[in-house]
Amino acid sequence: MDIEELIKAITIQVLSMVNKKVLIFISGGVVNIEEEFDVLNGFNNLKYSLVLSDSAKEVIPKQFIEDLNADLIIDKKLLSKKINEVDFVLIPVMTRNILAKTALGIRDTFITTGISDSIMKNKKIIVVKDSFDPDNPVNISLGYSQNISYNEMIKNHIKTIEGFGVTFINASELKKAIDELIRIEDKVPEQIASIKKVINKTQHITKEMDGITLKGIITKTDLLPLGGCRNINVEKGAVITPLAKDYIDSENIEIVYLD
Repeated sequence: MDIEELIKAITIQVLSMVNKKVLIFISGGVVNIEEEFDVLNGFNNLKYSLVLSDSAKEVIPKQFIEDLNADLIIDKKLLSKKINEVDFVLIPVMTRNILAKTALGIRDTFITTGISDSIMKNKKIIVVKDSFDPDNPVNISLGYSQNISYNEMIKNHIKTIEGFGVTFINASELKKAIDELIRIEDKVPEQIASIKKVINKTQHITKEMDGITLKGIITKTDLLPLGGCRNINVEKGAVITPLAKDYIDSENIEIVYLD
């Protein structure tokens, strides 16, 4: 592999790390949604696709949705394709209704079917629980956490879905959770350093190999170990076999015949 091919291969790896595809499901909750959308808008390296429930279309401010610059998914086939393609799934807003249906495996709407498919395909899924969490200060202040038995039902639904491999977090933890998934701060500098190290090493080896001199009968077997060399000196009287000549032509190797 020459230097250009090496750079291309490593660059593709780095870009795949920092340009993540994310599928977002949003239902009609309203607790801490401004904070959540601010976090999502802060990641310029994420490509969002978005599924909205009917209630979300009514209660989520349109400006919040537009600012995400996301692809809105309304087609079942496209949704299935997106689930297969994305690196992870975010559910920054989930209602108690969607929570309960997800826990029970109910697939009666576009959004519940999408979430269910994502779970069955074992995608990495993060759910912000503020809208339904009985321990959330907003829900407590609104009086939605007074029935202990109902609270336990909600917590049991959370436990069931956690058993599917889904991670629940608070809105305040959303940025950290995404950072951990894409690991921009840690991995990208590490990968860039690796590129520089490999390029420097390859350039050093190539420099040492350039101008190498061969003599006698030169076969393709003699040339193969010199993959990084693009300039070969051939002593007077040396013979290059036909297969070696074909290899020289295919690799664009320059031959200098010495007097």
